[in-house]
Amino acid sequence: MLMQEFKVPFDQARELTKAGAIFTVHTPVPAGIDYYPSDMIGRYFGHLYQELGLNHEQFMALGRQKPERPL
Repeated sequence: MLMQEFKVPFDQARELTKAGAIFTVHTPVPAGIDYYPSDMIGRYFGHLYQELGLNHEQFMALGRQKPERPL
């Protein structure tokens, strides 16, 4: 929304969002965390890549504990 409304680049919108958001995990054990194959993420969220100015690898890195690790 920041990118669309205020025409800021993804990196800036991400930092602004991180500064004002809190994420909580209610089941902080590995068995309570869902993992999905990369191709499934692409199938359902791939349309967002171009909108955000990201490619598949960059998008996937957003949710990785260690973003530097490849798929």
